[in-house]
Amino acid sequence: MKNSIHLHSTKINRQSNRFISRFFALMLLGQLPSLALANGPTTDPFPVLDTNDPQKSLILNLNFSDRFNTSLESSEIVFERPHGVAGDPPLLRVEIFDLNGEAIESFNAWHPLWVFTEDDTGKESRQILTQGAVGRLVCPFRPDAAVLTVTDVAAEQQVFSTDLLQISHPFCREHRDDPDCLNIANHPPECIANVPSQTECTGQTTQVMLDASASFDPDNDPIVSYQWTGDFLEGTSNENPATVTVSGLGQFATSLEISDDWGASAMCSANGTIVDTTQPDIQCNTPATISPPDTPVSFTATVLDSCDGASASVPVIEKFECFKFNKHGKRNNNGSCKVMVSDNTLTIRNSGGVGNHIEWLVKAVDSSGNTTMKICSVSVSNPGKGNKGPIPWLSEFPFNVPPLANNHESNPLLINEPESSTVINNETATTPVSSNASSSEKKTSASGSMNILFLLGLIFILLRKRREKI
Repeated sequence: MKNSIHLHSTKINRQSNRFISRFFALMLLGQLPSLALANGPTTDPFPVLDTNDPQKSLILNLNFSDRFNTSLESSEIVFERPHGVAGDPPLLRVEIFDLNGEAIESFNAWHPLWVFTEDDTGKESRQILTQGAVGRLVCPFRPDAAVLTVTDVAAEQQVFSTDLLQISHPFCREHRDDPDCLNIANHPPECIANVPSQTECTGQTTQVMLDASASFDPDNDPIVSYQWTGDFLEGTSNENPATVTVSGLGQFATSLEISDDWGASAMCSANGTIVDTTQPDIQCNTPATISPPDTPVSFTATVLDSCDGASASVPVIEKFECFKFNKHGKRNNNGSCKVMVSDNTLTIRNSGGVGNHIEWLVKAVDSSGNTTMKICSVSVSNPGKGNKGPIPWLSEFPFNVPPLANNHESNPLLINEPESSTVINNETATTPVSSNASSSEKKTSASGSMNILFLLGLIFILLRKRREKI
């Protein structure tokens, strides 16, 4: 069964009763000087009670599990004067300290493990409990009080300590206008500024996040203000976290000031660096294929750089190659093409024919020295239906078609040419022949029919030979 520190009040009351009895006995024996009687109530008014007494008391309820292990069960601050502590025996020593560790108050207190009992004859005896007692400490409220300790005097051992600011601050937060709360003891907050050590450049300006979330208040008070200043375009920011804009590359400095709700403040600083480690991105700006009629054609390589932006350097073409792949997929570097290079532009004047491949190596270096190499390429393909270019598989056959003669008599397969023609865009425009040549038109028609039959036969033979070869 737990015993309260109030138990010692029983002894005090008995002692008070004995004192009063002895006092009146001495009066009756005439051993005390005579006392002047007070005037009557008509001439001596009732005393005026001070109902606005500003005195406050701090009450701590302590649980003594044994002599040297004590914990705080509850605490409160009340608008009452604390009772006197004169005459309390030196069992427990209570000391109150300010923020600097200086003792500002000290007094003795009864130990709740000391219990006084009374037998049937009224004789008192002391009993010391070994465990399980709750004691109540009452002391005056002081705005400069920061720490309270309790020491077992006989053992010279501290058995309890508590941070009074955890009790006084919530009370004063609810009683802001109380005079004792205007200068309440308070620790400043701990300022911690977090700035990324390195932030990748995103252009002429870069967004950086400043974070003070690691800052804290040792009294568990809220941090109510953040003030950032530093080498960023906005100049200041009162947000947390704060996103600011830093110009260019290199190191930048920031400073932070924070304040708690009692006005205590602290400052700290942190530096960061804007870096450029991203390689520039080369854009070839080429199609996958071109056809021989497309030439001459030019392709200009460009660069995209996240940091340099529009001021990115011009890439350079280092070298180029023309090649083909044979029917077995083996690369043949004897491909022929005519190419002209100027800085970052490659102009194909002659593609070298269908099946040819053209590659060129482009190099780019940004302002921070980051280097990129990229191979750009195009393939030469058949332009599709209506193509008058070379047949790509014709060279695979093991025989050659004999050349046609240059005169009509010796080579009846030659298609008659018109009497006059002009070349326009690599195509032949034919001028009509006069009506006087009606007799020769019949000969031309007959020979044309024979030429068509010959060509059809030739195609049939070529296709059959290709099929046999496959």
